[in-house]
Amino acid sequence: MVKDIRTVCLDDIFVLPAYRRRGIAAKLFTEVETWAKEQGAVRLDVYTWCFNKGAIAMYQEMGMTPQQYVFEKKL
Repeated sequence: MVKDIRTVCLDDIFVLPAYRRRGIAAKLFTEVETWAKEQGAVRLDVYTWCFNKGAIAMYQEMGMTPQQYVFEKKL
């Protein structure tokens, strides 16, 4: 399943609580997307926790779709 696909991985977008709900995260995301295209990337991956409903909603609004699940088991 390993393919040679130029991918940009965005680990996190963080906006200070006092500045949230102003479209800042969406603007940052758009800038990363533009930069990724300029670099020749054909895919943008972003990581967030399953409990981060606000981030999930924003990423879906930006046109992203879920691609994988990561499972863990505490030992």
